[in-house]
Amino acid sequence: MVNTLDLAPIPDVDAALVERHTEVRRQLADQLATADDVSLRVFRHVQHRLISEHLARIDPVAADVPELLVPPKRRLLSSPERLRLQGCAAALNHIDVRLTMVKMGLAPGVLEHETPMVLNALVEAPAPSGDETNAGIVRAKASGFAPGGSAFRPPPPERCRPLLRAAIEMAAEADVPGVVRAGWLLGAVFAIHPFADGNGRTGRLMLHALLSEAAPVGFDWGTPVALTQNRAGYQAAAQAYNPSLTAYDAAKLDPRPLIEFVAESGIEGDLQAGARLAAIRTVVDAAISSGLDEPAAALLVAVAADRNSSLDELGSAGDAVTEGVMALVAAGRLGWDERGKLQVVGPNPFLI
Repeated sequence: MVNTLDLAPIPDVDAALVERHTEVRRQLADQLATADDVSLRVFRHVQHRLISEHLARIDPVAADVPELLVPPKRRLLSSPERLRLQGCAAALNHIDVRLTMVKMGLAPGVLEHETPMVLNALVEAPAPSGDETNAGIVRAKASGFAPGGSAFRPPPPERCRPLLRAAIEMAAEADVPGVVRAGWLLGAVFAIHPFADGNGRTGRLMLHALLSEAAPVGFDWGTPVALTQNRAGYQAAAQAYNPSLTAYDAAKLDPRPLIEFVAESGIEGDLQAGARLAAIRTVVDAAISSGLDEPAAALLVAVAADRNSSLDELGSAGDAVTEGVMALVAAGRLGWDERGKLQVVGPNPFLI
């Protein structure tokens, strides 16, 4: 059994920062509660895409310019990027199911002792690195970081599973706000470094799961996107948690910078999500005012938001999506580009 002294203590965090995080979450919940169904459908479509991309650490369309409020889907992805997205999308679906089970009273919490292994198996099963990493299996060898990176040395393999178990229990039971528990757990996963690969994705998914469980709307729409937009800040906060120790020593770990960065990212992400929802509502209103019914407006606005979508990327409605798209093509509202991707005809409303 692991003594809690083997884990970094959960520190006191600036109360004003936590309150601001709570306030902004409530504001987004109010916006979502008053949004029309069509705008909500498009918002969920766009936001799920962005969350998957950022959980997988997929670079934006143009890394050297500010990200657009409604950024387009990447036109070109390398094979490893596609596999990372595939794995993260599957893991995100698993978390969605767990959250639903919690709401239905069928599970006591979104995280269980086996959750890290399940999530790692999902993100690593497609083998995005091209190497076999024993997906979902706690590492059996000592671990370190790439030459030139942190000199921190995680605990030996035999300590990883009991440390993970204790960390999940501590994060679930601590009498502190959800954002503090979630940020602390992310750092714990980084420090334990339990898997051969995919530790960052696994940790971010666990963070997302805890933040979603604590969110007023039952899902964390903002943090995953904002967390990795500021790559330098994210890496600095993670490295501050794990100083360059030559051996694992919980007493010398510093969770506070990472917890605060998670809270700040949640604030920024929820503000972005609210602004994104408002922009989508404006375009939806214009589409409906132009004479489209609600299903057609939802398809048109989703294509405009993605900038390049195939039929199967627009949802799982099957024939209804196909028929709706073909009607919009026939009406001259949508067209196909040279790669077989859908585009709006005329100026894109999200670029005006």
